[in-house]
Amino acid sequence: DINPSHSMVEASATFKPRTNAMPLLVVLCLLSLNLQMAAAAENCAADGDKAVASVTNSIIQGRVDALAGVKLTVHPDSDVAKKGRGEWIILPDGGCRQGDLEALAANMPNNTRALIHGHPDSGGLCFFVMEGTREGVLQKLTMHHWKNTPNVETDTAVYLDQYGQESDKLKDDVEGDVPWGLDRIDAREGLDGSFKPMSQKGGVDVHVYVMDTGIRTSHEEFGGRAVPTLETFEHVPKACEGDNDCAVDNNGHGTFCAAAIGGHSAGVAPQATLHAVKVHDGTNGTAKSLYLAFDWLLSQDLPVASTVFSMSLNLGDVVIFPPSLRSALTETYDRGITTVLASGNHGSSFGGWVLHDKTAAAIQVGAVGKKDKEWESNGKRYDILAPGVGVQSAWITEEESVWDNKKPGFVLQVVPSDTGKKTFDGTSAAAPHVAGAAALLLSEAKSRDEAFSPAAVKKTLMKHGSDFCKGKIACHDKRVMLYIGRQDKYNYEINWMQEAEWARPGATKRSGSNTLPPWGTYEADKDVHLVLR
Repeated sequence: DINPSHSMVEASATFKPRTNAMPLLVVLCLLSLNLQMAAAAENCAADGDKAVASVTNSIIQGRVDALAGVKLTVHPDSDVAKKGRGEWIILPDGGCRQGDLEALAANMPNNTRALIHGHPDSGGLCFFVMEGTREGVLQKLTMHHWKNTPNVETDTAVYLDQYGQESDKLKDDVEGDVPWGLDRIDAREGLDGSFKPMSQKGGVDVHVYVMDTGIRTSHEEFGGRAVPTLETFEHVPKACEGDNDCAVDNNGHGTFCAAAIGGHSAGVAPQATLHAVKVHDGTNGTAKSLYLAFDWLLSQDLPVASTVFSMSLNLGDVVIFPPSLRSALTETYDRGITTVLASGNHGSSFGGWVLHDKTAAAIQVGAVGKKDKEWESNGKRYDILAPGVGVQSAWITEEESVWDNKKPGFVLQVVPSDTGKKTFDGTSAAAPHVAGAAALLLSEAKSRDEAFSPAAVKKTLMKHGSDFCKGKIACHDKRVMLYIGRQDKYNYEINWMQEAEWARPGATKRSGSNTLPPWGTYEADKDVHLVLR
């Protein structure tokens, strides 16, 4: 805990480097390097210290620079790696106060800028963002005394599921009274043309925050249940506060995902409230945009037992998982909020979220096709599988036949639409099924004056999921397929509330500063394991 009588930041104090960690020559060389550093590294190595070149190369590869004890990470796709200058996220270790972050912003080195910081006093996150070169951020670090060594990283790109694609499945494969994805997850195997989940509450009274490209809230799938909530993709948080021109989806990805979560015909939880949190404009998105969204949302005093965060985004081929996002996910878990992530479509050991420590802080989702064939581009690590190939959901446009006087004749034209639909493949289509399933569990529990912790949601879905490898010769790992039907494998009624806790009416645990105690800090759940393909 921070002693109230001492600020984390003291502008007059001196940061003391670990002089015994490296020879002075190494430190001087490192401080002089820019990001076009190959030649400089060779010069330092030629002076007799090959460690400099090794450390230099490791920085470009996204590894950790232990200079003076500071964990400084340069992500390969960052502006710093590409141009030598960009945005840095500083995470003080051990928490902080608002005044600490304001003190950081008040005293900046030449040729650097303070950009934005978190709002820990109101329940947000402890972070500080500045712009400058590597030398500039190191100078900034030396200007202050730190209670604990901070984590420092460059901002990094966040992508939509770029390897996801519009499905080439026949329309009659997905256009029916019940979408095949819904039909599949209420049965142990096969399709029966119906959707009868474990709860008839439909996710009512549950709020799902869709961190994506925004939502076309006027689409018929939502029936007024989609709410413009927040924009951070331009790097300055903007609360929508009823503005229908805020968090508008100009790409389609966010609308598709939101409808698969809670659309009236396409969604798993058709009574849930869906919040548009725009962190990506369809072309550009960053880890900082996501971090700002987490900071804002966690400071809003959300009712955690009826809140879900859903993200169908990718980190690209990152070498090191961004400490800022790991911190945000863990903090969200500690507050009691369930988070669902797409595992990514890279089909490699990197990409997606790649939570290497088998964290219980989020549920990671892989995709399967209609005949239970696993999506070949799934990220390597996931917790659970869900329908993600040939999935149909809402879209922001549709083709319309219009008369063209120049031809003359009718031509097809793409126009904005509140009735549009599209069919896609990928983990972006799979993760919403699990977010919707989580909403069903939370809604049913609330109706009984009970509540699920994030770990309990994950454990319940994993425990009652179907054995994906059953009957598959080439399937050797334990893999779980999402199931939210009513009977177990022996046709006995499932007690879906077994892991829920009794919740005292009116004593709602919330996410912000005015909170009751959360469920506790994160510890790895030994009963829940990620699948390694």
